[in-house]
Amino acid sequence: MYKMKPNDRGEKYIFLSYPHKNNGQAAVIIEALQKAGYRVWFDEGLELGQRYNQVIAEHIEECEVFMCLLTKEYYESDYCRMEFNFALEDCRKEIIPVFIDDYIKVRKTFPAGMRMFLSGVNAFIMNERMDMERFMRKVASTAILEPCREAVGSSVRDKIPEWLMRLKDARVKDTVKFGSYWQDVEGKEKTLVEWIVLDKQGDKALLVSKYALDARPYNEKRGDANWDQCTLREWLNERFFIEAFTKDERKLIETTYLKTERNPEYPKINPGNDRYDRVFLLSLGEAERYFDSNEERQCIPTAYAREMIRRGIEKERKKVSLGEWSYAGGVEDFNKDSDAYLEWLNRGKTCWWWLRSPGRASFYSALISRDGSFDFDGCWVDDGLTAVRPGLCIHL
Repeated sequence: MYKMKPNDRGEKYIFLSYPHKNNGQAAVIIEALQKAGYRVWFDEGLELGQRYNQVIAEHIEECEVFMCLLTKEYYESDYCRMEFNFALEDCRKEIIPVFIDDYIKVRKTFPAGMRMFLSGVNAFIMNERMDMERFMRKVASTAILEPCREAVGSSVRDKIPEWLMRLKDARVKDTVKFGSYWQDVEGKEKTLVEWIVLDKQGDKALLVSKYALDARPYNEKRGDANWDQCTLREWLNERFFIEAFTKDERKLIETTYLKTERNPEYPKINPGNDRYDRVFLLSLGEAERYFDSNEERQCIPTAYAREMIRRGIEKERKKVSLGEWSYAGGVEDFNKDSDAYLEWLNRGKTCWWWLRSPGRASFYSALISRDGSFDFDGCWVDDGLTAVRPGLCIHL
């Protein structure tokens, strides 16, 4: 029988889009979602005819999340393509793609525009055995799906998503999970990001990532670059902001006023202008104020960040060998020191991470060293070996 739309009572739901050739796989996913309490709308029993497109369009317009099962048959289906384009372009819906075939092969069959869109979203990737336990763990950790789940209990607190409740209840120095980012070596699957609560004032909390999440230059080109000029600031507030957080999560992130702070060891170096940012690096003063010791400031990189450091080292090797910059002891010493650093990281040890404060010159930026101490001198802004530990302020 045709499924009545589940928002007759004003409830939010998932619209499931799939080609009918994949009915079997869709049925497994629908059953798992419904057993876990998620409201799912799909077109079972809806006959093709004059009203078909109208009913489908209405349910896409009213859904909270558009979930699509991307198989090689999906893009071959005219109806599936229409549903996807309508959800994306006309309704601007949150889209969760679920790949249930070979991800690489299927993705190559899609046109360039769709591939570009998929590169910026957090897709669910199912293996050929349809591992539903793993799938449902990811569903449970996806914040945008929470409104589509039946509330347990009747109090206001019961209706607040669990992930947001944990943030509200967290205290200073607690670790919370918020957003998702690549943390595996190959950067194939995003997982929840852990954050340390540095400060909490009323309904606002200042967070910094527990682990270094990436590694990239403070500025892509060597030269004068303070915080308001650097490419890392642009990357954090544009690409990282979009890739790490869903639409609902982004709504919680405050635009924070960042007052410039001079380097106390080099007060003549211009720190740049005050800025408003959503994602940022800590300053020298903040790293001192919110951490009680060098040990607390120490930071271990994720496997993905460690791989980015390794790639950065390879780029720096080429620069040294080509004479683009000199290293005390020459190429041989650079290779020896960088190999030792990689070996250190591969043993699960700590890394250097950027601060937004200037270093000893306008083309240097300050760092936190591997032992958690302050490196006031800092490093060249185009150094590719230093890790990124984002900070942000959320409104609870």
